[in-house]
Amino acid sequence: MADLAGGGTWPLISRLVRRHLKQRLAIAACSVLLAVMPVSAQTRAEATDGPVANLAAWQAADESGRAQLEAAIDARIDAARARVDALSAELAGNAAALAEDGNALDARAGDLNALFATVRQAAADAASLRRDSLVAAQLGMRDALARRVAAPGYVPAITDLEALQQLYLEEMAAAGRVVRFEGQVVSPQGIEQAAEVVRVGVFTLLSGGQFLAWDPGTGTLQTLVQQPRARHRALAEAVTAASEGMVPMAVDPTAGAMLDLLARQPSIVERIQQGGIIGYVIIALGAVGLALALWRLVATVVIAG
Repeated sequence: MADLAGGGTWPLISRLVRRHLKQRLAIAACSVLLAVMPVSAQTRAEATDGPVANLAAWQAADESGRAQLEAAIDARIDAARARVDALSAELAGNAAALAEDGNALDARAGDLNALFATVRQAAADAASLRRDSLVAAQLGMRDALARRVAAPGYVPAITDLEALQQLYLEEMAAAGRVVRFEGQVVSPQGIEQAAEVVRVGVFTLLSGGQFLAWDPGTGTLQTLVQQPRARHRALAEAVTAASEGMVPMAVDPTAGAMLDLLARQPSIVERIQQGGIIGYVIIALGAVGLALALWRLVATVVIAG
């Protein structure tokens, strides 16, 4: 009794009793419900057939919706195919019309194409002329217009043709002028310095009585390493020192090529030096032969006298 009073096992017994009572009450409630609400065989059949009927209805509705969706998709595909066929026909018609217009354009522009080809060739020649001309040493290349007109596929305008004509006229005018200007001259030692340059037309460049060469690749004026002979240098000095009047001058119509060959032509001393020992022996034999010939000539004159 002391344990029961102290609460050791009493709560456990109380919980078991309450659980047993709950189970009995649940069984009694189920019995009452079964007695009050009897379920017939027809009711059970209806309860069983209801979900089956609903499932069939859902399947029928789903098949109907899927058929409608497929019909809509087929209709859109047919419309897209018809649109593609229409666009393909339109593209083919446009291509045929474009080809016909291109043939008509080529037929009408036949003479113009030949004219444009001639103009482009003339522009290419003008660009090369401007680049290599001695006038470029004074005024710069000035070949942008000619290179643009000479570009393949470029259709020149009237203004381009007039500007191209002006290029040739300027070059022709520069060929008859003697001009002095300041420029950067590269010496044979590679030193660049400012100097007065005399341009004789489009033929010769002078500075300080020496002949210059124009290098279009680097855009520089260079003093010839080998200058022409003394008589040509004397003419150059006279032109450089003159301020007015007429002065004789040797010009190079090849814009430096002939002058370079003339400068490379060796003098008599250089030719003798190039001959070496064999050359000296030949000259000595020639001198001895000439001396013998003179001696025999003098002897003959004396004997005859």
